[in-house]
Amino acid sequence: MYDAGRVKSGDTAVLTLFASEALYHPSSGAEGAIACTIGGHDPDDDGPVDVSDEYGYDAGSGRVWRVNYTVQAGETQPQLGFSVSHFEDLVGNVGAGLPVTSAVPDGAGLSLLEVDLSAPTLSSVTFSSSNTDWDTAHCRVGDTLTLSFTASETLEASLFEVTIGGVMIEATLMSEELHEYRAHYIVSTNYVGPSAIGFVISRYGDLVGNMGIPCSEATEGSSVVVYDDCANFPPSPSGGGHSGHFLLPCRGHTHTDHDHK
Repeated sequence: MYDAGRVKSGDTAVLTLFASEALYHPSSGAEGAIACTIGGHDPDDDGPVDVSDEYGYDAGSGRVWRVNYTVQAGETQPQLGFSVSHFEDLVGNVGAGLPVTSAVPDGAGLSLLEVDLSAPTLSSVTFSSSNTDWDTAHCRVGDTLTLSFTASETLEASLFEVTIGGVMIEATLMSEELHEYRAHYIVSTNYVGPSAIGFVISRYGDLVGNMGIPCSEATEGSSVVVYDDCANFPPSPSGGGHSGHFLLPCRGHTHTDHDHK
């Protein structure tokens, strides 16, 4: 679920003002007009900030006003607060309780928004097989291939696009504290081999919508799984397997060093 308390570049921070009566605001910067800032940005000076009557000032409402600030790529504030330093009614009575710097009543909204301009990254990506007859670098029909990856922060589930062997797979959060995710694929098709099964983490983003760089390479070993559809595995080689690189020669196929490349 997206985090409403955080904003990224291009998002709009919205401050809504509910007044007891119509307020005077012919234009930003005019004498007696609503004076406010978001993150220190003033509607008089900064293009990304604007003040508007929610229901149309000319229509006679004037009680609900909206202040918008579009977060810029170069935003330097780690948090966006707001300050309403002046407002008055249509006959010039100045508002009470100025300046207003927190949402009222308590719980009605947020007084600060966290600014997140950083895209998530993947620090660890591994790809392995459940095969026990050979090693985790080999697979055959019925084996489970597991893609595990660790992110720099919690990711938004709806932004995931992960494929293994060209099949879209759901990635599951395994550790919220460590930001660890895992996706499984059961080899269920007889492939003509040796062939390659790869993975692609083509889309992922954090809770505010910053998107990470797609990944198709494991951080350890190859990101390609080579397998075959044979029922019998050759004897397990000494020295173990090849991390992230799966190989299984088929019946009648001569197993050579070339097959591991």
